[in-house]
Amino acid sequence: MKKTAHHSAIQLDLSGFLIAELHWINQQQFSIQLNSPRTAPIDPNGLPDEHNHIEHQLKTALQRITGLDFSLHTDWLTHPAFPSTPTAFQQRIWQATQAIPAGQTVSYADLTASAGKPGAARAVGNALNRNPWPILIPCHRVVAANHNGGYAWGGEIKQFLLKTEQRSLKTEQGKTS
Repeated sequence: MKKTAHHSAIQLDLSGFLIAELHWINQQQFSIQLNSPRTAPIDPNGLPDEHNHIEHQLKTALQRITGLDFSLHTDWLTHPAFPSTPTAFQQRIWQATQAIPAGQTVSYADLTASAGKPGAARAVGNALNRNPWPILIPCHRVVAANHNGGYAWGGEIKQFLLKTEQRSLKTEQGKTS
């Protein structure tokens, strides 16, 4: 973890694989930006086990940095540090996105239908692109019908997040069987 000189952003480095920056909007609100890794291409199969749960790592770091409780929250739109006032459509999309389980994906078409706007895949993509808290509101789990679809921080990071979640689930299932 590294604070920048102006303390307007804090960087989280998960062993060089993924860096997240927290950008303060005011004293209690921030947005999260994912950055490409500074090293070789991302390989989720090469991650140490303790980095399999990226969401957990991010929540723990956020709680330590901000003093706010991120551990039990499930509806991030109601968290006091959430920086946005989304439109009604963005709110429906972000809420539906929060319900997608780790390691699973949903198509843009399915998400538009669940939000009551069938055929509005482009609008869903725009709403997801404005998500200020990636990973916590897991927009990387929304994919196009024939490929992974876009992602504000690039397809490599989206693929990394999806593969890492799927690997984590396989590891957990192996421990419980």
